[in-house]
Amino acid sequence: MIRVMIVDDHPIVLQGLEKIISTQGDITLVGQARGISECLGLIGTVESDVVILDLSLPDGNGFDLLEELKAKSPGLQIIILSMLPESKFAIRAFENGAAGYINKSAVADELVEAIRVVASGNKYITPDMAQKLARHVDRYQQEKLPHEILSEREYQVMLMLASGMLLKDIGAELGINLKTVSTYKDRIKNKMKLKTKTELIKYAIKNKLI
Repeated sequence: MIRVMIVDDHPIVLQGLEKIISTQGDITLVGQARGISECLGLIGTVESDVVILDLSLPDGNGFDLLEELKAKSPGLQIIILSMLPESKFAIRAFENGAAGYINKSAVADELVEAIRVVASGNKYITPDMAQKLARHVDRYQQEKLPHEILSEREYQVMLMLASGMLLKDIGAELGINLKTVSTYKDRIKNKMKLKTKTELIKYAIKNKLI
């Protein structure tokens, strides 16, 4: 029996996933968490094989939880189920230990297949993602692009800046103060060798990040 835990703060999503899993004879739902702290509490008390994880959580970044879960339980298989576009976040998810990445618009059969694939110790990769990963490996072997040297949090802030968000709004979204956001902004500009926000926006558009 494949034991699954879901980490998502949207009741409709939780209900939908619970219904999908309940129809499978070889998969069982062992826990639900609506945020990082609740998930970490459950991990210590509930045995699970697969975690279905949303990246947007009310008490933090799903990438941070992904890294912490892999550090605590290297054998735990984690599927990212998110509304965030695969083209922007899937590669980073795989680099940080995810076993699969599925958009929330996917059909139920795809999710069930992904659970079975990762539970067997394999990666679940869509055909479109396979092409992106192949291009990413080719490019990585040549030279990293400036945004690829950013940390996960720097990359997240960079996307927000490039999308036109104000520093105070970024701080509110991420739960950090204005000074910390400014520090991230300066660090991003230095690492990417960009002088202005306009240059950052042009870079993001050119590299199809926004």
